[in-house]
Amino acid sequence: MNTVCGKAHVSVASAAVNVSLDGGQCVADPQGFAVSAGTAVLPKTGATDDPEQQTVQSRLQYVAAIVVKGTGGKPQGLVMATDRGPSTVGTISDPAKVSNDTAGSGTIKATARDGSAITVTYSCT
Repeated sequence: MNTVCGKAHVSVASAAVNVSLDGGQCVADPQGFAVSAGTAVLPKTGATDDPEQQTVQSRLQYVAAIVVKGTGGKPQGLVMATDRGPSTVGTISDPAKVSNDTAGSGTIKATARDGSAITVTYSCT
């Protein structure tokens, strides 16, 4: 279970999904920046450990954009979004340009695995 609660608003637009969520969280430290919103999938109590046999209790949209310092301190970034169906995953085009201001807002451009564009807009307050 992963629940995010906060004041952030996050939107992701791509060929696969168009997700907009409130109640997100922005987190920053010297190693990177992340903005996320949503709740992960929860299986029903007493469900089997076999993922193909599990019954879902609740499933909510989830969005995350993460930038971390990679090898040699070079920033690397990832975007993930789902809308209770197809999801999109992509690499942030220029992670060095992503602000780590948890009181700010911005736009993050990414490229999906299929080469299509992903746009993440966020407001941390």
